Amino acid sequence: MRNPKLPLLQLGDVIKTHPREGHWGCAVVVWLRKRCPEFGHLCLIAITPTIFRHDFVADDLRDVAFSILEYEQGISLFPGDSRSRRVTCLGWYDASSNPNLDVVGSVDPRKFFTGSTRFIIGDGTKKSWPLCGRISSNLGSEAVFAWRTLHDPVLLASDLEAAEASHWAMMDSLKQEARAKRNARQPN
Repeated sequence: MRNPKLPLLQLGDVIKTHPREGHWGCAVVVWLRKRCPEFGHLCLIAITPTIFRHDFVADDLRDVAFSILEYEQGISLFPGDSRSRRVTCLGWYDASSNPNLDVVGSVDPRKFFTGSTRFIIGDGTKKSWPLCGRISSNLGSEAVFAWRTLHDPVLLASDLEAAEASHWAMMDSLKQEARAKRNARQPN
């Protein structure tokens, strides 16, 4: 039996996100793009900096002044490397809704989004936005990171340190595994 089609998101839909236990946020559909030969229906989604520590309802959004999250994204190319770039949290997504994320209301996105709606795929610079694919259940994790930077910096730093150590240990293990495979292929 075929799965029923998921409903398409609409302009202004406010999506309730829940990317981390104990943290809920909002994302807003700020633009729609109709199906074309190369792509299906797409929508431009803005992650907002709004974070709740409780599961919220539409009435909780009454006094929210929506905006688009911008933050410094850390980049590390090798152990000990530390650099960053400014990120605007906008991306092109498949316009099919995610059954795990509720639409809790609608807003006029023109009140806070005046950026480019031209369909140019890129990295968020020069009025181009990344192509993000289907909407994942962890949509909005950037907002939780930004919130924790302000409200939970000590625990966040500890979590990041552990994640970085785990990442580099995995990378080292992969290098050793690749080296062992190369050595096994070489004739004696």
